[in-house]
Amino acid sequence: MKTTAKILNYAFIISIFFSLLLAQENPAPEAADSSYNLPASTEENKKEEEKYLQNVYSSLEYNTTAFDDLKQNWIISDPLMIREIYNKFIVENAIRVNKKKITVEQLSELSKPVFEGNVLIVARKRFYDDEIELFQFVRSQEIDKDNPDPLFDPVTDGFYLRQITGDELYAKIQEQIYFFRNVTKDDFNSDAGYFFDINLNGLEPELMFWNTTSKERNKYLISAFGKWGNDRIFIPGWFFSEYVLGARLAYYKQLSDNSSDYTYSVWAGTGFETGKPFIMDLPNKDLRASGKSIYFKFSGDPARVIFDNFDKLYFDFELMMTINEFKSSEFDSDPLYDFYAVKNYFTFSVRKKEILNLFDFGDLELGFGYSTHDIYHYQVNPPAPDLRDLNDAAAPESPYDHHVMFDLGVSRTGGLLQHDITVTYGYNLTRDINYLGAKAKVMLDDTFGFDARVYYATRLDKNLMPWRTDTYFVFSPVIRINY
Repeated sequence: MKTTAKILNYAFIISIFFSLLLAQENPAPEAADSSYNLPASTEENKKEEEKYLQNVYSSLEYNTTAFDDLKQNWIISDPLMIREIYNKFIVENAIRVNKKKITVEQLSELSKPVFEGNVLIVARKRFYDDEIELFQFVRSQEIDKDNPDPLFDPVTDGFYLRQITGDELYAKIQEQIYFFRNVTKDDFNSDAGYFFDINLNGLEPELMFWNTTSKERNKYLISAFGKWGNDRIFIPGWFFSEYVLGARLAYYKQLSDNSSDYTYSVWAGTGFETGKPFIMDLPNKDLRASGKSIYFKFSGDPARVIFDNFDKLYFDFELMMTINEFKSSEFDSDPLYDFYAVKNYFTFSVRKKEILNLFDFGDLELGFGYSTHDIYHYQVNPPAPDLRDLNDAAAPESPYDHHVMFDLGVSRTGGLLQHDITVTYGYNLTRDINYLGAKAKVMLDDTFGFDARVYYATRLDKNLMPWRTDTYFVFSPVIRINY
């Protein structure tokens, strides 16, 4: 591209040169009658000719306006360099204001901020080569504006700038051998890949191992996943009794740069009893699995399928059910050991993504939801084959706790730093308990990061709820490999 553009520029100059030679060798024949001679060129005609030649020249140059934000931009801040270049403009009589030559008084006025050191030079190279396509003197107070007001007319032609400064100084400007600030736009891209994805997160790991498509832009992904705890019932991470392992199918009607922007996703798995890596600040009584369970979740954006211009409204349904209970012999415990268990839970939530763009901080999200879970109190007595249900002490009226919740979040994808931060308020309708929660997942280049979650409960009766604490905090480092 660069070579072609240079050839076009040089070809244009050569063609103009030969046109002028031919015009001199073959002048137009004089008219027989002097009364038919053309009048001398007026100032207006000269302006029109100059405008015409400028249009011809600009049309021959390869237009790269679409790449303006990616072109190399820098600010010359070296005071001696600025004075040297400014002096060249004076010597070559190249300073123009509104395309007109300036007077001595105007020159004196323009020189004052240069003498005071309050002028910088903004330069920009062409996209396809190292020639300079924009060169302007700007007052210091204007430099941070989107469209700074130049001290005088900018130079928008690298060849003309070379003529003003000379080859040696022009090369010095190109090579940037002086004090300068690089203000070139630098994008850090961390687009989602759909061929392989391994997400090592202790709280929610995932390994995508197979993908296919039925029409070019769409994608089906199959992954193995894990899930520890449930934020919707306010028992996260290792405070919960089971670790869910299973498979996930995700469908993307149209691939995007955000891997969470799926059309629908289905999770199915089973629960396994797990230990607790941190034994400090645990509840007085154990919360553990009482039997084999199955897990199912559906998340989708049905509005995207129905309406072309309305999307990113996600509905989530989640269910865990215990399908059979363990025998007393399956517990390694002393006689008359008792524990609590969440046998079943159900959650439903709605969240709207990308409600409002908060610039570099990300996009605003809002959501609300409902959840319910039961809680059972069991006693293990090795001589007895089955677990003894002590549930009347746990919940005299009903084994179910019902919650409502509201979420406020902000998420950012792409760039060098990604994050997903959510603040949650929840209310336990059964026991009159308020919950405040926050979770944050922060990633560097979508490769290294952490996942942390904290939940706090008020008016918690630990006598009636010995399986809970008033504060939960869980975390996990995150390593992701995605392409």
